[in-house]
Amino acid sequence: MLLEIGGYAGAMVAVITLVGKLVQLIGHLQTLIHRLTSLEKLMAKQEDRLRAIEDLMRPRSVKREGSYVYCEQPAL
Repeated sequence: MLLEIGGYAGAMVAVITLVGKLVQLIGHLQTLIHRLTSLEKLMAKQEDRLRAIEDLMRPRSVKREGSYVYCEQPAL
């Protein structure tokens, strides 16, 4: 009888430990998802900034005179 109770207690400890590890893993996954989402938002902002810089650097007007091409750059 005592051996059976001890066996059940050991099994319960193992189950509780496993559940605790699963909860810990879920917490780590939530943190990872949050960080990846934040990184994605940061990358989107950087892409927007890069597009704005590219727009500033793009010539505003182009004139052709013979074999010459004149590009008017915006003042920065």
